[in-house]
Amino acid sequence: MLRKILGFILILRPWFWIPALGPAIAGAIAAKCGIPSSDTLLAIFFIFGPGIPGAAEALNDFFDRKCDTIEGIRVVFGIPSSGGSGMIQRRWVTAKETLFLAVFLFLSVLVISWMISKTLFCISLVSIFLAVTYSAPPIRWKGRGVWSCIVQAIFYGFISFNTGWFLSCGKFNLSPALAGILLGMLIIGYGSTADIADYARDKKNKIKTLPVVYGPKAASIFYAVLMILPYLLALVFHSLGVLRVNNILLITLVSVTCYLAWRTMVDHSVENISKIHMMGVMLEGIAPFLFVTSIY
Repeated sequence: MLRKILGFILILRPWFWIPALGPAIAGAIAAKCGIPSSDTLLAIFFIFGPGIPGAAEALNDFFDRKCDTIEGIRVVFGIPSSGGSGMIQRRWVTAKETLFLAVFLFLSVLVISWMISKTLFCISLVSIFLAVTYSAPPIRWKGRGVWSCIVQAIFYGFISFNTGWFLSCGKFNLSPALAGILLGMLIIGYGSTADIADYARDKKNKIKTLPVVYGPKAASIFYAVLMILPYLLALVFHSLGVLRVNNILLITLVSVTCYLAWRTMVDHSVENISKIHMMGVMLEGIAPFLFVTSIY
């Protein structure tokens, strides 16, 4: 029983909720320049934690169960970083249980969203559509080159930050929209590096990620550019008075990111890329707090 519970937790991969939770919480704080209400935080945690990102991870394991192997799992700092959770392959959780868990969480998000706001319900519906079609055929965005990146950027960057903002102040405006676009670009830069680590497996299974279509070298340059470019654009928007940024955090993030971008381009080994990917996941949760001073 304990192994089954642990299997359900691991298949949801809580560490990959960070790229959605970070922007959503930062957006909620930025909208009011203070700690949001407990109800808002609870809604954010569920929707952008197990509700959609967690269910998406489970769904991805379900549809990739035939091509994921225990040997193909990349572990960084003791945490599975890419290649699936391995829970179905180890038989800790069955494929049917995995699918049921994903559907249950998605439906729970819709019910909770409907109770809070019709606007939030529509946002959740779009987010779930993106999460499902990312892994599920016939659309399966993850195998459609640049579209894989765009779908992740829309949900983890734009939608998550702007939903947090909306839940705090009940409206949208230019400031969170620009921040969401920049965060979406960072999501691609940091997060999509995992596709380089999965290059051999994806090529074998004909999953057309950017590294498979254009090669690891070209893809790594693209990812490195999108790690740095959003910070430069943030400075431009700051100078125009459209978007405010925390300068100390910006300098820190740029310093770390320049190193990661360089390592991404010069070393395509699975070990190096897997480490960069996991460090990127942490930065995806920190970077949104650049904009907590954005009050317009």
